[in-house]
Amino acid sequence: MKKSKLILVSIVSVALLVFLAWFIYAGTHQPPILKGHSKDGKWSVIYAPEKDIDLARKDLWAVHITWKRDSEFLIKEVVFKEDGVVGASGDATDEPKNAKKITAAIMADPPNTNNDYTVEVTWEENGKTKKDIIHVNKEIKRSFVIPNVIKRIF
Repeated sequence: MKKSKLILVSIVSVALLVFLAWFIYAGTHQPPILKGHSKDGKWSVIYAPEKDIDLARKDLWAVHITWKRDSEFLIKEVVFKEDGVVGASGDATDEPKNAKKITAAIMADPPNTNNDYTVEVTWEENGKTKKDIIHVNKEIKRSFVIPNVIKRIF
């Protein structure tokens, strides 16, 4: 009885140590997620690992913009820039009409916190064309990230 209890305690201890080690490693070695909001609060942007499992397995990152209002709108153009250089642009015609969340760019690399990222959104609301420039610079640290090895298994 004592031997089986000792084995169980040892296994649980090792598992907790592995979990703690991964938690510390992930918190110190994972690139942060970047966020930004338009001045009027109508748009929010996030530059984060792609959640689509097929893309996540390839370690791709995505820039998503989200419309934060209930009113009707029509996207005219979305431009993603890194240090002033256009990284991706488009008119979002491949997205569903009036989609609240739109993918602005799929990137091969995580964000570099030393770079300046912006998203320029041009849209039509109530018959008026409007444009917002959103700075994507608020860092959100990630403390626990599931290893891609586990994502590939499941």
